[in-house]
Amino acid sequence: MRSRSSLPFRAAPLRVEDPPSHGTLLTTFLSSQSLDEKSGCAVLYGAAVRHFLHWLGLHRIAIRTIDDRAVRRFEKHGCRCHRYSAQQAHYKADQAARVRRFVRFLEDQGYVALLRNCAWGIPQVNRVL
Repeated sequence: MRSRSSLPFRAAPLRVEDPPSHGTLLTTFLSSQSLDEKSGCAVLYGAAVRHFLHWLGLHRIAIRTIDDRAVRRFEKHGCRCHRYSAQQAHYKADQAARVRRFVRFLEDQGYVALLRNCAWGIPQVNRVL
Protein backbone atom coordinates (compact mmCIF):
# COMPACT_ATOMS: atom_id res chain seq x y z
CA MET A 1 0.00 0.00 0.00
CA ARG A 2 1.47 3.35 -1.00
CA SER A 3 1.01 6.20 1.42
CA ARG A 4 -0.41 9.49 0.30
CA SER A 5 2.99 11.10 0.83
CA SER A 6 4.22 9.32 -2.33
CA LEU A 7 1.20 10.29 -4.42
CA PRO A 8 -0.07 13.63 -5.68
CA PHE A 9 -1.77 15.36 -2.76
CA ARG A 10 -5.51 15.00 -2.46
CA ALA A 11 -7.65 14.30 0.57
CA ALA A 12 -8.93 10.76 0.98
CA PRO A 13 -12.70 10.47 0.83
CA LEU A 14 -14.14 10.09 4.31
CA ARG A 15 -15.60 6.68 5.03
CA VAL A 16 -19.20 6.51 6.13
CA GLU A 17 -18.88 3.26 8.09
CA ASP A 18 -17.52 3.16 11.62
CA PRO A 19 -13.80 2.50 11.99
CA PRO A 20 -12.84 -1.07 12.86
CA SER A 21 -11.75 -2.03 16.37
CA HIS A 22 -8.58 -0.56 17.84
CA GLY A 23 -6.82 -3.90 17.50
CA THR A 24 -7.72 -4.18 13.83
CA LEU A 25 -6.59 -0.60 13.17
CA LEU A 26 -3.26 -1.29 14.88
CA THR A 27 -2.67 -4.52 12.95
CA THR A 28 -3.57 -2.90 9.63
CA PHE A 29 -1.34 0.09 10.39
CA LEU A 30 1.67 -2.08 11.26
CA SER A 31 1.22 -4.18 8.12
CA SER A 32 0.97 -1.02 6.00
CA GLN A 33 4.38 0.05 7.32
CA SER A 34 5.94 -3.19 6.01
CA LEU A 35 7.39 -3.97 9.42
CA ASP A 36 8.19 -7.43 10.70
CA GLU A 37 5.82 -7.70 13.66
CA LYS A 38 8.64 -8.93 15.90
CA SER A 39 11.08 -6.17 14.98
CA GLY A 40 12.00 -3.52 17.53
CA CYS A 41 10.52 -0.83 15.30
CA ALA A 42 7.15 -2.60 15.14
CA VAL A 43 7.17 -3.00 18.93
CA LEU A 44 7.82 0.73 19.40
CA TYR A 45 5.14 1.73 16.88
CA GLY A 46 2.69 -0.70 18.48
CA ALA A 47 3.36 0.65 21.98
CA ALA A 48 2.93 4.28 20.86
CA VAL A 49 -0.31 3.56 19.00
CA ARG A 50 -1.75 1.44 21.83
CA HIS A 51 -0.93 4.26 24.28
CA PHE A 52 -2.63 6.81 22.02
CA LEU A 53 -5.71 4.61 21.57
CA HIS A 54 -5.83 4.03 25.34
CA TRP A 55 -5.61 7.79 25.98
CA LEU A 56 -8.35 8.45 23.41
CA GLY A 57 -10.58 6.00 25.28
CA LEU A 58 -9.87 7.64 28.63
CA HIS A 59 -10.89 11.01 27.20
CA ARG A 60 -13.83 9.59 25.24
CA ILE A 61 -12.47 10.84 21.95
CA ALA A 62 -13.81 8.86 18.99
CA ILE A 63 -11.45 7.92 16.16
CA ARG A 64 -13.55 9.94 13.71
CA THR A 65 -13.16 13.11 15.77
CA ILE A 66 -9.35 13.08 16.06
CA ASP A 67 -7.97 16.46 15.12
CA ASP A 68 -4.67 18.28 15.55
CA ARG A 69 -5.78 19.66 18.90
CA ALA A 70 -6.41 16.16 20.25
CA VAL A 71 -3.02 14.95 19.01
CA ARG A 72 -1.26 17.93 20.62
CA ARG A 73 -3.14 17.28 23.90
CA PHE A 74 -1.91 13.69 23.82
CA GLU A 75 1.67 14.79 23.12
CA LYS A 76 1.60 17.18 26.09
CA HIS A 77 -0.29 15.06 28.61
CA GLY A 78 1.49 14.31 31.87
CA CYS A 79 1.32 10.55 31.42
CA ARG A 80 -0.27 8.69 34.27
CA CYS A 81 -1.96 6.18 31.99
CA HIS A 82 -2.15 2.65 33.38
CA ARG A 83 0.69 0.51 31.93
CA TYR A 84 2.20 3.46 30.03
CA SER A 85 4.80 6.04 30.97
CA ALA A 86 6.54 8.52 28.73
CA GLN A 87 8.26 11.05 30.94
CA GLN A 88 11.64 11.29 29.17
CA ALA A 89 11.73 14.10 26.60
CA HIS A 90 13.42 12.11 23.82
CA TYR A 91 10.96 9.24 24.27
CA LYS A 92 8.01 11.63 24.12
CA ALA A 93 9.30 13.12 20.85
CA ASP A 94 9.76 9.68 19.30
CA GLN A 95 6.34 8.60 20.51
CA ALA A 96 4.73 11.76 19.10
CA ALA A 97 6.25 11.08 15.67
CA ARG A 98 4.93 7.52 15.71
CA VAL A 99 1.46 8.68 16.74
CA ARG A 100 1.39 11.32 14.01
CA ARG A 101 2.32 8.65 11.46
CA PHE A 102 -0.60 6.56 12.73
CA VAL A 103 -2.95 9.54 12.42
CA ARG A 104 -1.67 10.06 8.87
CA PHE A 105 -2.55 6.41 8.21
CA LEU A 106 -6.07 7.09 9.54
CA GLU A 107 -6.31 10.05 7.15
CA ASP A 108 -5.10 7.90 4.25
CA GLN A 109 -7.78 5.32 5.08
CA GLY A 110 -10.50 7.97 5.29
CA TYR A 111 -11.29 7.44 8.98
CA VAL A 112 -10.41 11.01 9.98
CA ALA A 113 -10.51 14.24 8.04
CA LEU A 114 -7.22 15.77 6.98
CA LEU A 115 -5.70 17.54 9.98
CA ARG A 116 -5.71 21.29 9.50
CA ASN A 117 -3.40 23.91 10.88
CA CYS A 118 -5.70 25.80 13.23
CA ALA A 119 -4.01 29.16 12.65
CA TRP A 120 -4.24 29.23 8.87
CA GLY A 121 -6.74 26.52 7.89
CA ILE A 122 -4.31 24.85 5.49
CA PRO A 123 -3.00 21.29 5.51
CA GLN A 124 0.03 20.82 7.72
CA VAL A 125 3.13 20.08 5.71
CA ASN A 126 5.63 20.19 8.55
CA ARG A 127 4.63 16.95 10.22
CA VAL A 128 7.27 14.58 11.45
CA LEU A 129 6.82 11.28 9.65
